[in-house]
Amino acid sequence: MTAATSLHTRITATIRKKQLFKPGDTLIIGLSGGADSTALLDLLATLPAFPVRLVAAHLNHCLRGGDSDDDEQFCRELAAHYNIHFESRRVDIKTVANRESLNLEDAGRRARVIFLMNSSRDGRQQPLSWHTTPTTRPRQFLCGCCAVRA
Repeated sequence: MTAATSLHTRITATIRKKQLFKPGDTLIIGLSGGADSTALLDLLATLPAFPVRLVAAHLNHCLRGGDSDDDEQFCRELAAHYNIHFESRRVDIKTVANRESLNLEDAGRRARVIFLMNSSRDGRQQPLSWHTTPTTRPRQFLCGCCAVRA
């Protein structure tokens, strides 16, 4: 058994045991383009024993100019590579933060939640978000298969 096969087996078993979702469900992945959300997308897209419909959702925060646009393009190409539906939206988070008297992190988090919830418009899709902050541990998904729901 290869390391990838073993990981897929453990992840599938944990998803079933914890009833995180079931085969055939539609999952919306909050895809930033960073290592954690990219790994999550790769893992879920390559679970042969657990077919789900994936939607890759990317919110461009417009905070880093061309780099933000490059992240969006990377996410678009990654979704195309896996033949996964892609949704994106651009939100000027700095303007939102100023208008609503929020810090950038809070404005970004609120915008992501709204975006992910709007992406699940029929109510049967489960938004999954992948936040890397000092108070979350996204790598736990890789070890214990824990999803952080928006």
